[in-house]
Amino acid sequence: DLKGRLRGQPAVLQAKADGRDQQWTVSSLNIRLGDNRIQGTGSLQERLKGQLDLDLPRLGQLWPRLQGQVKGRLDLAGTLQTPQGQLALQGSQLALQDNRLQNLALTARLDQAQRATLNVKGVGIQAGDTALGT
Repeated sequence: DLKGRLRGQPAVLQAKADGRDQQWTVSSLNIRLGDNRIQGTGSLQERLKGQLDLDLPRLGQLWPRLQGQVKGRLDLAGTLQTPQGQLALQGSQLALQDNRLQNLALTARLDQAQRATLNVKGVGIQAGDTALGT
């Protein structure tokens, strides 16, 4: 366990892991910075299996001038040679300097054949004073 402060926010890293050679298990991973949390588990035996849940309600605590919130999940599977995964993110009221995005929906997938798909939808896109639509 590690505890401290980063950018004035309480920071915690907790992990329970065990392994040797090519067999590893992370039974618990908990990362917190301020109000933001990433939690997950994972294992690598003959197959890869893992998940991360992201709950980032105050992005400004992670990076100065960044605003908004993001929630999501990453699922991992497959093997080290042919990893597979799915990512789903939902964001709202995102902003960095003069760039704004009211809502973001992102999904990504890497399948067993190593084909990747990515879908991104943004609503309320604004760069400075220019509204760009969806």
